[in-house]
This record gives sequence, structure tokens and C-alpha cells, in this order.
Amino acid sequence: MRERKYTLPRHTLLAKQGARTGAFLIDLATVVALTLGFVFALFRPIFKSRVNADLALIEKEQINSCLYIKNEKGNAERISGKEDYSVFVDSLVYFYFHYMPNVDIKDGLEGSKDPKTFTVEWFNENILEIKEDSQYNCFEYQKTGDEIDKSKIGVKKVDASVDMTNKLVQQKYVDAVIYVFNNQKDVKKAGGDYMIISTMQYVISIFVSSILVYIVLPFILKNGQTLGKKVFGLGLANSDGYLLDNKRLFMRLLPFIVVDASLLLLIGVNLYIVMSIVLIMFLVSFALAMSSPKKMSLHDITARTIVVDLKNSKLFASVSEEEAYVLKEDNLLWEDRQDEDGEEPEISYEK
Repeated sequence: MRERKYTLPRHTLLAKQGARTGAFLIDLATVVALTLGFVFALFRPIFKSRVNADLALIEKEQINSCLYIKNEKGNAERISGKEDYSVFVDSLVYFYFHYMPNVDIKDGLEGSKDPKTFTVEWFNENILEIKEDSQYNCFEYQKTGDEIDKSKIGVKKVDASVDMTNKLVQQKYVDAVIYVFNNQKDVKKAGGDYMIISTMQYVISIFVSSILVYIVLPFILKNGQTLGKKVFGLGLANSDGYLLDNKRLFMRLLPFIVVDASLLLLIGVNLYIVMSIVLIMFLVSFALAMSSPKKMSLHDITARTIVVDLKNSKLFASVSEEEAYVLKEDNLLWEDRQDEDGEEPEISYEK
């Protein structure tokens, strides 16, 4: 008779960790497959026209701003970092002097008192950084004769490093793309709508898929089985090792419902918070399943359930049913051994 550090019926065997891990991976793959199915077969067709309209508006403004160029496929893409510094300067000049005065931006542009008024003096000082305390000091004012002409766009210093100059104008270009272009009211709204739709369709799909895999299937299949548990021959029992009733099964699955619903609400607040909560809960649950005597994870402890090897176990509804079965089994064993040896055997077992 095998030793136990815990009390379970003679015929109830705990699931091995390898089988539990395999079942978990199958269930996870099922959730992922269902999620992608919902997204591409259901949500994408529903929101296709709305998403395309948002993307078209953003792409149109990207080309109009001169911060982006059309690639061979006709899509907008940012200017390559391999370009000469003059390409970035020309792009920034057009952006600030021709494009920006005609659009509304969400927040004021730092460095300009009036975000819709961009002067050459402002450009030289804030974009080309022509000033004494400049970190780079790669550009200088043009001259008319011997006099500095601040009414013209500055030019690269003869002795300035080409790499340093490229680094400066590329950074200013990136600043324009991120902090200015994306802060326009129309662009920001379209981008926000696109992100909300894209995120929510995945969140809702994950929520529905999790409900189907971890809640609906265990009620349909025998002994609280998911698809993964079915494949590996695993099932659920109460913590005493007897058959699980629907009430306790629901208690085990209730955390999934609460967590899924909570994460669905939190996703709009901060995606990283949601990911952190999921990771922490998974690690805690995994650690408990590895270390506790009955291999009970977080939701098992909540509902007082265990995962059992259903193929090699026989679950009983009650203690009396088990005792009747064990008595019959021991009587048969006694009779078999008496027939073999002609002697009355000694029978002992743990309860």
C-alpha cells in the first residue's frame, strides 16, 4: 500500500504534474484558437469599415504632413534613418510651415507660445538648436555678407560631424511624429478609436473563449473535465476524494468568471496592470499546485477540489458507497487467496 501524507480514498489517485501541464497547454491552445476565430471570423468583418476609415484618415494625414512617404505598395511609411540630414530638414520645414498652420492639435507645442504660429526664428532655435547652450551645435545661421540673417533657415556647420547632425535632425523628426503629428485632434481621435476597437475585440474574444473552455465544457463533460483534462484522462473531485457536485464545480470556476470580468474592465485603464495581475495569479497558482500535498492550485483551494487521474481512479459519491465497495473488494481478495493457499489471509489497508 502506498504511503500518503494526506487522507484520500484507496481508489482515488492524484493527477501527475506532467499530465496537468499537458492538459493546461491544450486548454490554453484551445483558448487561443477560439480567440483568433472570434476575432477574424466575427469581429473583423463587423468593424472592418470603421477600422478602415480610421486607418485611411491617419494615412492621408501622414502623407499630407510630409513626415511620411509612400512605399512601393502605396502605403505610408516613415522616412528611413539612412536618408541624408537634408531630407529630414526639408521634411520638418514643410511640416511646421505648411502643414501645421492648417490643422488643430490637441495640446500646445512646447517651445512655441502659439502652437499654430511657427516662425523661422522658432525653427532655428527649437529644431536646429542654433543657440549657445546647444548640446549638439551642428547648425549655424546663414549670413548675408558679414551679417547673420535670422530670417532664413540655418545651415549645417562645415566642421560639424555628419553623424552627429543626422542624429540631431532624426531625433527632431521622431519628436514631430510622436509628439506633434499624433496629437492632432482628428489623428488622435482616429488612432484612439482604432486602438479601442482593436484591443476590445481581442479582450472580448479572450473572455468568451475562456468562459467556453473553463466554464461551459466542465459542466457538459463528465467530472468537471476541460478538453485538455479529457485528453489526458484527468478529472475533478472534492478535496476528500469523492465525486464533485455542480455547486462545488461552480465555486471552482467562479474565480475565472470574476477575474475575466475584472480584467475586461481594467483593460481600459492599463494593459500592463492586467498582464501583471494575470502573471502573478498564474505563478502563485502554479507554486501552490507544485508544493501543496494534494497539488491544489489557487482555485482548487478556494473551492476545495483536487485534480485526479480519472483513468486509474474510481470515484464514489459518499463514504458509505466507498466502504461497501471496499468491503466487497476485500471479500473477493480474501476468497481468491483462500482458494490459492487454502489458508485464511491477513488483510490490512489504510483508510
